[in-house]
Amino acid sequence: FTWKDRSVSTAPEANCTGFCGTSLSPLLGGISQPEQDRGLTVAYNYTIDPHLINEFRAGYNATRTALTADVNSVSLLNQIGITGIPDPATVPTVPDVQIVGLQRTGGLNSTHQQSKVIQLLDDLTWIKGRNTFKFGGDVRRLTDHDENVFGNYRAGQYTFNGSSDLGLTVGDPYTQFLLGYPDASVLAQVTNPAMNGLGYSYAGFAQDDWKVTPYLTLNIGFR
Repeated sequence: FTWKDRSVSTAPEANCTGFCGTSLSPLLGGISQPEQDRGLTVAYNYTIDPHLINEFRAGYNATRTALTADVNSVSLLNQIGITGIPDPATVPTVPDVQIVGLQRTGGLNSTHQQSKVIQLLDDLTWIKGRNTFKFGGDVRRLTDHDENVFGNYRAGQYTFNGSSDLGLTVGDPYTQFLLGYPDASVLAQVTNPAMNGLGYSYAGFAQDDWKVTPYLTLNIGFR
């Protein structure tokens, strides 16, 4: 049995481009990233007879992680004066303002994630004469749960870089910001912010260690 429980606070990434789930203004504080891990393994080896041995193993692993900050999304939107967002996130989300030459203000993708793996393995070894046969199988059940999908876009992303016709006319990205005219903006509207995944994995093998001579052994098998 293994167990781990830790809580880490990290500083926001200062120079982050594109999708960056840990980007945030330093004025809003650090990013909390707690993690919990659990693991359990059991094994049972059984000698059926002197030439036949069975090995059974089962395992369970679970991981819980989170990514969050001390931010009230609705309150922050009201303070900044951004209106018209139909469904503000109830989890920490920050408007992502990107001005050329300055650090971006948001991008944080607050989330809670949980994954589980259940695994069953069985191996059978049969010794007969010069041959050692082995057969086995592996079955896994995998689940994953993620919250706040596209959360970093739910308060909007606003880019001021002078790339639009209006930006070329104004001639300065920071002046565009003061006027409230972004060159591009992105807003995510999510019907169901949670994502759940389920999958199964199957594997098997058979092999034979054939001792042809005292000096030559052939290993034959497939997986």
